[in-house]
Amino acid sequence: MLVWEYAFCALLLLHIAFTLLAACGWWRLVHRPQVPLPAQWPAISVVVALRNEGPRVAACLTRILQQAYPTFEVIAISDQSTDDTLPQLQVLAAKHPKLKILHIEALPPGWSGKKHATATGVAAAQYNCFAFTDADCDVPKGWLEALAAPLAAGKQVVLGYSPFYSAPGLANIFSRYDTLAVAAQYLGWAAAGLPYMAVGRNLAYTRAFWERSGGHAWHAATPSGDDDIAINRYARADEIGLLTAANTHVYSFSPPSLGAWVRQKVRHLGAASHYTWSSKLLLGLAAAAQHLTLPALLVICGASGLVWQWVSLWAAAYLVQAAMLYMAMRVLAQRALPPFSLFYMPFLQTLLYVVVGIRRAILGGRVRWK
Repeated sequence: MLVWEYAFCALLLLHIAFTLLAACGWWRLVHRPQVPLPAQWPAISVVVALRNEGPRVAACLTRILQQAYPTFEVIAISDQSTDDTLPQLQVLAAKHPKLKILHIEALPPGWSGKKHATATGVAAAQYNCFAFTDADCDVPKGWLEALAAPLAAGKQVVLGYSPFYSAPGLANIFSRYDTLAVAAQYLGWAAAGLPYMAVGRNLAYTRAFWERSGGHAWHAATPSGDDDIAINRYARADEIGLLTAANTHVYSFSPPSLGAWVRQKVRHLGAASHYTWSSKLLLGLAAAAQHLTLPALLVICGASGLVWQWVSLWAAAYLVQAAMLYMAMRVLAQRALPPFSLFYMPFLQTLLYVVVGIRRAILGGRVRWK
């Protein structure tokens, strides 16, 4: 039994350490100096890869095209769309000269859909700063200014936050909670000096960074990772700008069910195989510390008479995590998320990540973009 007790204590200490690392990053974000407005705004190419987004593409691109930004273009890449996406793009292009349309009829061997579409868009871009979002997203007013200010100040990469709209149902609440928890970690760790991922719905970087990272060609066949693989392997902490203000968030709609969330997460996890070994180790330890403490607690409580002592230790670590998430929630202005979800959603998160891991092990790399 002593081995289980040591293992449980080690998991708790790791969980608290990783949580405090993120909290340190959020403290830095709260107290960082404001990025000054540049004397000259850099020209930006907005790259939007899409497939069969007919119902949403017009609204998304119109919001981008209406940005009050000095110099920019929008490149929409239709990846083998079979619905009315392409005709809608052509109608928009007739009204907006800043919109450039590319249509991909078939994928070249060895490429996944979104990565090839994104790489095609970057190759067609005429400017040296790139902004990325998805066709099912709503960018806010001033989005390009928010992304461009850190780039003008010398940053090579800008990471933003992309929450989901609030809607009825458990799947929506959980998706919003998980998005907050993931952002609390990746933005917090990046601010603390350990960047490891990004979200492609709200992302920008320079052509120099794209070329330094080798683009998508070296991981072209992996369906996911168009946003985070390059960040994980090549981005340095001192060259990353972080957006946390509420008026910089890019919203989209959550998966319609928990099953849909699981399928989406299975695809996203495929990118982790290309992460650095140090990132794999840290993220593996962080995941184990977060999701194995509760099963370990149940084992110890079932075999020990010191139930309240072990539960008290676990509750202390749990409260540290809830406090860090609450800090991130306040900074990101995510007040629509039910406050008590910080306490009960981690249980569902642990369960669903087990399901994701099992499904990923069964499917391996056999997942698709859309």
